[in-house]
Amino acid sequence: MAADSFKDNNHTSHTIVTTSAAEVLVYLPAVPGPRSKTRPRKSVGSLDKKRERDRRAQQNLRTKRLERIQELEQRLVLLDDKVRKYGRILLDFDKLPLHPPAAVISEAESAAQTMMEFSRRSPEGTASLQPCLPTDSSIPRWKVTPYHEDGDVIMTDCFRLWLQRPDLVKASPESPAPLELLYGSKTNFLANVIHEAGRKWPCRDPERLAGGWLCYHFIKWMICPTQAAYSHLQPWQLPVQEQLQKKHPYFIDLLWWPGLRANMINKQHRYDLADAFALFTCCIKVRWAWGKNFLEPGEDGQFRILPEFYDTFTRIEGWGLTDELMTRYPAIVDGLDVDSIRFQVALE
Repeated sequence: MAADSFKDNNHTSHTIVTTSAAEVLVYLPAVPGPRSKTRPRKSVGSLDKKRERDRRAQQNLRTKRLERIQELEQRLVLLDDKVRKYGRILLDFDKLPLHPPAAVISEAESAAQTMMEFSRRSPEGTASLQPCLPTDSSIPRWKVTPYHEDGDVIMTDCFRLWLQRPDLVKASPESPAPLELLYGSKTNFLANVIHEAGRKWPCRDPERLAGGWLCYHFIKWMICPTQAAYSHLQPWQLPVQEQLQKKHPYFIDLLWWPGLRANMINKQHRYDLADAFALFTCCIKVRWAWGKNFLEPGEDGQFRILPEFYDTFTRIEGWGLTDELMTRYPAIVDGLDVDSIRFQVALE
């Protein structure tokens, strides 16, 4: 007996058994064996990749949780500082008499009359150039800070950082070192924040140093209003009436010309404020010769600001604007002496 195997059209295996005696063909269908129920095992490489993905997901989750905690802690610091500030203001008001003495009323009326006469004698638009006096003479001027918009539309990283960490602003030195503003600092928080913002300004190092110096002292006073901090402000940096009475973005307080700040606040809804701020950083110029030194080494080996340069940028006449800002937004210079503000770029 012989046996042969073949498959039919349905791919079923058969076995042919042939006997030599009767030549009888017997078809025996092949019985398939039991199928394995075990699944193929994953390779070691795919398991490692899955573990790596899980580790990255857990790490990202921990990082996000930590960042959220830090953000909430910064908010608590900011709110705590605001509560203390409002508490000081309430204490000052509690000390005020219900009916001011006649001498105080007379003094206030006299000051108001003087301001009205000055306004009538001054050219159009210059009345708001004078720093605004507190309505009550018993409140020191250095305690009255600008009135800002809660949802600031121009909240840059620079503003956000020093607003979130008033404790670090308070701990920053009374005045910065020049090189801290130009190249950053690991010990002076406020100077480093201003440096990081100044790196993005399309201007020269003299503007970065001079502008950073002025901004440093104004922010220092605005966050921690003290008489000592107030004394570092230049007369033309002092808040005007619009800054104290009308909500406005923080960046407006850092514009140099008082009349320009007043116009910007009064007409802020007519401007693209983000564009105006960006254009201001391009157009602001300090009247200092190109390539002229503005730093000098001191006896202690530390660089200091050249006295001539300091005298230049601490006077409003030492600053100018190129025409681009005034051409695009002419209303912000209404009532100002445009010719005295205009900065002409010398072509050599």
